[in-house]
Amino acid sequence: MYILGCHFGHDANISLIKDNKIICYFEKERHSRVKHAMGLDSNDIVAILDSYNLTIEDIDVVGITCTQKCPIIDWDNTLKISLRGKKITNLNVIDANQWIENLPKDFPYRRFFKWSNKNAKAGFLFSEHFYKSSLLKQVFSFTKDNNDLCQAQEILFSINNRSPKKAYYVGHHFAHAAYAFGMSSKPNALIITMDGATANGYIGGGVYFGKNNKIFPMYSHGFFGGGFYDNVAYSLSKNLDAGKLMGLSAYGDPCFFQKKYIGTINEMKKMVGGTEGHLVAEHFLKSIPMNQEIKSDDFWSADKLPNSNIANIASSTQKIFMKNVEYMVINAIDFAKKKKFHHHEIIFSGGCALNCPTNSYINSMFGPLFIPPAINDEGLSIGAAITFADNWEKPKNISPLIAYLGPKNKVEPFSYIQTHFSSKVIILSANSEAIKQLAQLLYDGNVAGFYFGRSEIGPRALGHRSIVASPLISKNHSKVNYIKNREEWRPFAPISTINSADKFFYNVKKDSYFMLFNAKAKTKDLPAVTHIDGTSRIQIATTDCGPIYDLLLSFGEISGGYEILLNTSFNDKNEPIVESIDDALNAFLKMDLDYLYLDGLLLKKCQTNH
Repeated sequence: MYILGCHFGHDANISLIKDNKIICYFEKERHSRVKHAMGLDSNDIVAILDSYNLTIEDIDVVGITCTQKCPIIDWDNTLKISLRGKKITNLNVIDANQWIENLPKDFPYRRFFKWSNKNAKAGFLFSEHFYKSSLLKQVFSFTKDNNDLCQAQEILFSINNRSPKKAYYVGHHFAHAAYAFGMSSKPNALIITMDGATANGYIGGGVYFGKNNKIFPMYSHGFFGGGFYDNVAYSLSKNLDAGKLMGLSAYGDPCFFQKKYIGTINEMKKMVGGTEGHLVAEHFLKSIPMNQEIKSDDFWSADKLPNSNIANIASSTQKIFMKNVEYMVINAIDFAKKKKFHHHEIIFSGGCALNCPTNSYINSMFGPLFIPPAINDEGLSIGAAITFADNWEKPKNISPLIAYLGPKNKVEPFSYIQTHFSSKVIILSANSEAIKQLAQLLYDGNVAGFYFGRSEIGPRALGHRSIVASPLISKNHSKVNYIKNREEWRPFAPISTINSADKFFYNVKKDSYFMLFNAKAKTKDLPAVTHIDGTSRIQIATTDCGPIYDLLLSFGEISGGYEILLNTSFNDKNEPIVESIDDALNAFLKMDLDYLYLDGLLLKKCQTNH
């Protein structure tokens, strides 16, 4: 059985499942080289199918989804979507060019469409709603009696006038929930989805019961934290985003925190004048004295550290966000108790679950908490696909392997280098010797790109598309920020064996494989990966991670037991993480990196390329 999942919104992606196994994952930004690329064209889908000698007619089920309030765009007059069966969601065919034109001039979606130089032919806009379910009924049983409980709409879907056997539009948040629960090893889970949107009936996400491979939508929780967080960042500076604000929060004190901002968006409505997260952000910022320095773009230059006022705003925003997540979780747990639903773990999904300090706090208070690697929109095509997988086989144990789903390399690195890069790079060593040599080079203060096998899914580099350096050298923090053209104050994360993690950090989450939880450092010996508040966003590596694990062991032998490295994504500023061998080699030559490990080969630049 073949199932195809397609997410057409920002961070667009495609997944192909064969007999309950994900065999292919495609992320648009990695291939188009446009960060957060939005939309797919028919060529993307056809290319995936061609690589497995399939056509769209061979696909048993297609599950598609999109960013809320955004259309699925037909770029080349080959994509057709229409409703089939009972209408539980509304579909409008719109003028997509006009929709794009109506976006504010500085709205980020405009950048996300830059991969296409075509005019849109049509737009298919679904209006989503949250449909509650009951533990007495299966969610995905498409019968006349309970179709109103489904989170999907059966559609007619075709590419070049050819169609799969069946196709469905899957609700955005249900796809979030399905992806996360499908990656979990536990049979029962309390699932909470949360992202930046507060519209279309979801109001920021939903609470679901996961039970024996079925998902039951319970209620929309009214969380506004994502929109609030984003809009505080954007209001302060065009150079700031939610991720940077999270890193900045550790430098400040939450002196602007107020309890009145804790609650659902409906509970905020009277105070802020509406049910959008940006209204809460505006109300919050109006209560804070702003000085001109905060608004100055010069303040955000890469070589300046944050001042106390703006750091305090960031810290206060972080606390408001975290306390709202706690409020939401407490309500969800209480609801589960009232419904007598026993769960083995809590699961987070949606972009808000990238907030590591909050994740760690919730795990310590209410855990165990499970968060898979692609809980932003990069996991939506998988969720849309596994929704329709019969008897989906959940993993028996959580492993880093659920992250390494990117395309398989089609070129052999040695011959590719000899053909295309022989005048630009030199091969120093190979295989185990390359790992040992690289470990010594890192210990001596060098910085290297690290590329191996299939890429990670999700926004965090996990040892297959990484930049690595010694965590023991304090100046590596500034050095790597300079190499990546990042602000001086932004932190870096460590990748570590479990032995070193336990030795050098407090309260390490043993299955923190995806860089989504913090731990407190026990030592000052790791300055390049220890944030100003003494925490690190730690990733635990195992043998499943490939040669990065061997590199940790070799580095530990040289350094006296520190099986830890600084690990950050292999990309320059405003660029996607590298995907192909060609991407990696070109990034290596462009960036001020000293060495590159490329699928078993250790490389350095020729002198003429320095």
